[in-house]
Amino acid sequence: MCFQLNTEYFDIAGNQSGIFAVSDFRIPFEISPIASDKNTQIKNFKHELRAAIQALKPQNDEILFAQYAEDAAHGRFFDLENMLFYNPGPSAFGSCAIHGIAFSTLADKPAKCREHGVKNRRYAYSYRCLPLPAAESTFSDLPLMAKWNGVPLSGHEANSPAKYWKAIRRSRDKVTAFEYAESPISSCFALKVHLYFPAQVKLANTVKPLLDGVICAFHGGNVHVSDCLTDFCARHHCEELSRPNDFPAVLGEREFIRPYRNGQSFQWNPADNLCKLALVTVSYGGKTPSFSGGIYRLQKI
Repeated sequence: MCFQLNTEYFDIAGNQSGIFAVSDFRIPFEISPIASDKNTQIKNFKHELRAAIQALKPQNDEILFAQYAEDAAHGRFFDLENMLFYNPGPSAFGSCAIHGIAFSTLADKPAKCREHGVKNRRYAYSYRCLPLPAAESTFSDLPLMAKWNGVPLSGHEANSPAKYWKAIRRSRDKVTAFEYAESPISSCFALKVHLYFPAQVKLANTVKPLLDGVICAFHGGNVHVSDCLTDFCARHHCEELSRPNDFPAVLGEREFIRPYRNGQSFQWNPADNLCKLALVTVSYGGKTPSFSGGIYRLQKI
């Protein structure tokens, strides 16, 4: 069953296998509570987009493949996982992203708009059900920069970047580095991760902390990191990880962790705006959570 919703400010077209949406406004993480026509339009677009996402029905081995593009001012940085999942709200993906999520930039937005019969507006969101082999094939010709296999995950620690950062840093023997990015990194890269969990998780809620933790694990520390990392490791009882450069800096040196709220907590700072392609899949069963994955160099985006 196909549907199409056209308004003055946004359009959504699709069916149970995929949707394509364009808008004059992007969805921010928080919509201002101040009453205005613009904020009302953003709320309406977010509501209708979430409803369309919730109607998606992946079949058999299909996963959710999401793409985003915008006609923004030159140099605006954004993280694809935020634009595609966190800003619309992860709860919308509960039934369509159980076994896997992939995302990338959307190429040739004008052509996609013509294909779906909608106006070429400033912001475009695409979500479709894709067979897993098709998603995996996008990595087949990419140069592998690093990989890790069977890294154990704490079953008791909160789902945060720290969980995945510590897991990889504690498993140096399970990590192989093949090539290194320039430092500081400016080139784009891709990530492929497979999770093993005893019970079902909300995958859309997991993607952001997972990617942040993994990317930070492969950053080396620059001159600003040392004191903050020492403080973090002391508070989290992982003092053995406090030397930032005792690990392959595959993704270059960076201030990957910062003091936050006057030093009361910490802010992870990965170069995830350069991750332009990712695939996260999950298998359920067994007693011990773990994960494996790889970082790839992207030659084209």
